[in-house]
Amino acid sequence: MNRERLVLAQKIFYSRYPEGFNDSEMQVIMKKHNIEKMQARAADLLSAEAFEDRSTVFESVKKIIMQSSLVSVFEKMRLRDLLKDMNVHEAAELVDGMFEYLHGKQDSGFRIISGFLERFGMAKWPVVTVCGLYYNPGRDVLIKPTTVKRVISYYELEDLKYVTKPDWEFYDNYRSRFIQMKSLVSAELQVDNAAFSGFLMIGMETPGE
Repeated sequence: MNRERLVLAQKIFYSRYPEGFNDSEMQVIMKKHNIEKMQARAADLLSAEAFEDRSTVFESVKKIIMQSSLVSVFEKMRLRDLLKDMNVHEAAELVDGMFEYLHGKQDSGFRIISGFLERFGMAKWPVVTVCGLYYNPGRDVLIKPTTVKRVISYYELEDLKYVTKPDWEFYDNYRSRFIQMKSLVSAELQVDNAAFSGFLMIGMETPGE
């Protein structure tokens, strides 16, 4: 990891947003993505207790992904069409995977979700990881391909090579590096993983842009 670039990123961030995430301009950006609202919705709709009703959770997963600004419109439309035509057994498989991912053996749940969606050509990183970002904002990360590739390159995360298809080993390794970077910046920048991802993106910009 290039720690000098992480230090520079913090300087760039505070030069643009002196009050950090509480800066008025930053608040406008954050509201655009409704992160707090989506986190609250996920906490309610995807709690362990909610999974007692599989059909309701299936609809909740669909709703959260469809309402997320972090998933592309193209991916959301393709997923909407796929979920609309799923039978009860397919829906149950997806819900079971999501339960494990959020509340059980996370690696197993990740593989169930990605493997299931792969059968339909919809195993896309944002689709697989966005619910985790909202439900476990301090633990899980969103994998946006372009952003993650830039982070790996710019911050020089050694021995970490981006893979196109959702892969647990890559996800776990990237998340570990991500959390490590988060631990090295100012405490007030460690709000949650969605905010820290935004910080990393801003830190990669040239001052004055």
